[in-house]
Amino acid sequence: MEPTDHLFRHEAGRMVAVLTRIFGVHNLALAEDVVQDAFCRALEVWKFRGMPENPPAWLLATAKNCALDALRRERTARTYAPELGRLLDSEWTLAPRSGRTLRSERDQGRPAAYDVLLLPASIA
Repeated sequence: MEPTDHLFRHEAGRMVAVLTRIFGVHNLALAEDVVQDAFCRALEVWKFRGMPENPPAWLLATAKNCALDALRRERTARTYAPELGRLLDSEWTLAPRSGRTLRSERDQGRPAAYDVLLLPASIA
């Protein structure tokens, strides 16, 4: 059994518990996702740099930073999506350009540019 297998088996549950305590039970899925992401990053980084002195601390710090990044992205999207939607629906953006508009693209089954901003981070 490799050291990373041992780490995953012994630390994943603890890391999810710590992150859930920090970010709340309503972010349990996020905690599980960032723990998985931290282990994937560890496999990539540790190949080249070697295993750090305190692997559990490295993994937890990486997972916590990933969670903070995801929450910030979500907050930014929530904050600016309505304004971007209004700007994209303004008369200027609906003016025909070479016979097509964003609204006509949406009617043809293609997503409008700002619809992508409203997708969850895991999809976009």
